Amino acid sequence: MIAQPLNNQVQESTPQLKAIDGGKRPIPQGLKDIHKLFGDARHTPGHVYTTMLNDNERQLLTFVAGFNRIEQGKPWDQMTHDQRVELRKALMFINNIVIAFIDANAMAPHKFYTNAAPDEVNYNPAY
Repeated sequence: MIAQPLNNQVQESTPQLKAIDGGKRPIPQGLKDIHKLFGDARHTPGHVYTTMLNDNERQLLTFVAGFNRIEQGKPWDQMTHDQRVELRKALMFINNIVIAFIDANAMAPHKFYTNAAPDEVNYNPAY
């Protein structure tokens, strides 16, 4: 008999939850713009490789990836899956080299060129 009133008190103090019917909320414009960027062709490796890299950069990248001379001139659309994997590995390899120089604080011009000021690059071929 004592448990009966205690059970009633717990039920009375427990709030009743109700489902909220908010319908569809409008998507903010900023999120719409971000979503558009994900599908944008400018954010693909093929676009960067073909449009943004010059011939020397593409040749360097394909050389690091281990392509032969015939494969080095191949457009992105004609590359196989394995060649694209090798290009990605080459990019990561080059990136690790750059990060090593940056982490060692060795990218300053005066550390590369003799008599160069800390903020200017000395392009004199005599150095």
